[in-house]
Amino acid sequence: MIAIPVRYRRTEKARFLQTLQHAVPSVIVLGEGINHLTHDPHGASLALGIAEVGVATLVIGSVLRGFRRLRAQLTRGEQHHAHRGIDWIDVCLGAMLAVEAYAKYDATGRIARPMIVLSLAMFALGFLHARMAAWGDRRRELRITEEASACPAPSFAARRCRGPTWTPSP
Repeated sequence: MIAIPVRYRRTEKARFLQTLQHAVPSVIVLGEGINHLTHDPHGASLALGIAEVGVATLVIGSVLRGFRRLRAQLTRGEQHHAHRGIDWIDVCLGAMLAVEAYAKYDATGRIARPMIVLSLAMFALGFLHARMAAWGDRRRELRITEEASACPAPSFAARRCRGPTWTPSP
């Protein structure tokens, strides 16, 4: 069996822009952290300010690293190689959401359950990125066998061509 991965550059750009859209609030979190550090730098407020500045810096740094990697791939014209690791942008976003959930608890005394669930979801997405990317790559590959060929389709069913419509070259 021959398997040829089908990858699109626009898809990679769109995925990065979606991540960038979620990373923009890190600038606001950075400002809040600096505000905590300048106004009341004692005890829990100091720790909260340091945590906010730290996770915001991590998010901004990981987004810049991802942007440089994407730009280098596009300018060199090379195909995107399968990423089989942790998505650090999502992990940093999960940490930022966890810190913001604690900041909301510290300010109001209420537990921000939706933010905690979103933080856990971002951690899961970040750590399971390799498995999800492998599953997506398997779904988007052209498979050629002796009996048939199958190509990716927009629906859940793959298109199949049966019969001797082509002969593979040796």
